[in-house]
Amino acid sequence: MATRVRVIPFPGSTAVFDAGELVAKMWRGTWPLLGAVALFVLAWQVVVWSAIWPDYLLPGPLTVFGRLGDDLRDPGLYSAFVTTGTRALAGYSLAVSLGLAIGLAVSRSRVVRSAVGSLIMGLRSRGSHLRSCYSGSLKQPSLLWSCSAPHLRWPTA
Repeated sequence: MATRVRVIPFPGSTAVFDAGELVAKMWRGTWPLLGAVALFVLAWQVVVWSAIWPDYLLPGPLTVFGRLGDDLRDPGLYSAFVTTGTRALAGYSLAVSLGLAIGLAVSRSRVVRSAVGSLIMGLRSRGSHLRSCYSGSLKQPSLLWSCSAPHLRWPTA
């Protein structure tokens, strides 16, 4: 006998699902992820058994998970999380504030724009140049060489 569960997704409508069907649907979405994690841990253990690297460079999964459990019980870990989060938030806030102030100054003042504008444009183009080099290098490995060593490129006429 199947257990029926009444679910009301939004007011005014009713839907009835079979509990077994709901569990089966959840399992269909969960098992591939669990299988991938299990395969990763198994491959990790096989590499550890092969002894390519010493234990202090590549410890096994049981060692790592045991240490993780010990660390999760240590209250110092959570204070370190708070410290790290606070520093990251402060750094991000400072970067946004300075970027906003510089952006407003460049957009409002012709003097600041002429003094800082070329530097900003240079930084913008350099970033996109590197992005295009490294994304194209997967299709054409020679691009990686030409982008990372511009002084070694063949001269062009």
